[in-house]
Amino acid sequence: MQTLAALDATVRVEIDALRCAGISFNAIAAALNRRGIKGPQGGRWYGSSVHRVLFGVHPGGAHRCTERCRQNARNCSGAAPATH
Repeated sequence: MQTLAALDATVRVEIDALRCAGISFNAIAAALNRRGIKGPQGGRWYGSSVHRVLFGVHPGGAHRCTERCRQNARNCSGAAPATH
């Protein structure tokens, strides 16, 4: 099983760029699957796996999305949206 930390850097950059372009997590997952790119666990991509690659999870399983989503939105557009 491939860890999120070991995920190919070019895939991470591509995911980030697609998200900054406003593409949904599910649409990004579908695009990666169409191209035959293996997900973090060696299988298919899902919207939730794209989200985890971008924002990670705490060891207890709870995601740490809120602040990182806001920061990512600032990096993409210069302003933080209310939701992701």
